[in-house]
Amino acid sequence: MRYILVTGVSSGIGYACVAYFIEQGCHVFGSVRKPEDAARLSQIFGANYTPLLFDVTDSEAIRRAVEVVKAKLGEGENLFGLVVNAGIQIPGPILYLTREEMRYQFDVNVFGTLEVIQYFVPLLRETGQNKPGRIVHVGSTSAAITLPFTSFYSAAKSAMHSLCDTLRRELMMYGVDVIDIYVGPVNNELVAKVAPYKERYKATDYYAAITMRLEGALKKNIPKGLLSEEVAAAIFRSLTVPNPKHRFALNKDWFNTWFIPTLLPHRVLDRIVAKKWKMRPQDFEGR
Repeated sequence: MRYILVTGVSSGIGYACVAYFIEQGCHVFGSVRKPEDAARLSQIFGANYTPLLFDVTDSEAIRRAVEVVKAKLGEGENLFGLVVNAGIQIPGPILYLTREEMRYQFDVNVFGTLEVIQYFVPLLRETGQNKPGRIVHVGSTSAAITLPFTSFYSAAKSAMHSLCDTLRRELMMYGVDVIDIYVGPVNNELVAKVAPYKERYKATDYYAAITMRLEGALKKNIPKGLLSEEVAAAIFRSLTVPNPKHRFALNKDWFNTWFIPTLLPHRVLDRIVAKKWKMRPQDFEGR
């Protein structure tokens, strides 16, 4: 039996991972923050799903989850994979984000993610009968292509980009590989959750631009985005193929939304972005 742990499984990519991995014959440990989500998922997925009740910002709860996983693993068994997926995004102009909002995004997306890895690496290490497991970080194309109003989400994902390189090199001594996937727009409820934040900036110069950005994502980018099931399948391949890429972009429109933006000079991309969301000086003349 392959045992895989996934964080943040109540919806979206995490939920799709649980469903897909179980279909492949795995037993999945999935973290949720609410008892009602644990009960709901247990009813849906049955015996091959074990809920773990913890928030990635709660160190003691993570430690308790380690004991749950240890108790479930059989003699000589280890974790086949650890998928660090839980994350949070609070959109807004940097000038108006509070220190608490900035800190919270790093606390969840970086420090919480790293603490989960710290606690569960011992359960990924080689045993008498199993090879070492792998870690997959569910990153974002935002780590490399930073657009307005997702500053600290992008910064946190960029930090994890660097930290995944360090982890991969430090964990080589245990044979534990680390894969970082740059995931592009996904057709799920994430943008719908963050879209209402735009109303906070109604009295600022950024209101028109952030409205265009978030509503455009809801109407155009997200409906044309990846399915969560496609991301889950890519994560599973990274856990199972003999020599996985250490980092790659997973994007529906790879050429236009990844290759070209990463190829363009930064100043050119600046101008394109400013024109698209009407953030040039001339767009503010007379205001």
